[in-house]
Amino acid sequence: MIPKAVQTALDEHLLKSFSSTAEMNAYWQQSGTQLVLGAVPKDLTPEYSDPLPLGYSISLVINSDAGEGTYYLTKEQL
Repeated sequence: MIPKAVQTALDEHLLKSFSSTAEMNAYWQQSGTQLVLGAVPKDLTPEYSDPLPLGYSISLVINSDAGEGTYYLTKEQL
């Protein structure tokens, strides 16, 4: 389970480019964008990675020229 502080920061991060949750959900369904819990595979290079609270980070790997992507939510291993 994702801690509440991380979920809140993740929601804010993912909604940045949209005017509403409904708009974001529609785009994700149309584009095939996904959120994966786990590390970015070593053979992929993220477009960016941003820190989130409590040692989590969010990374985006672009899958196509059309902009589809996969977000990876990772917890730093101590």
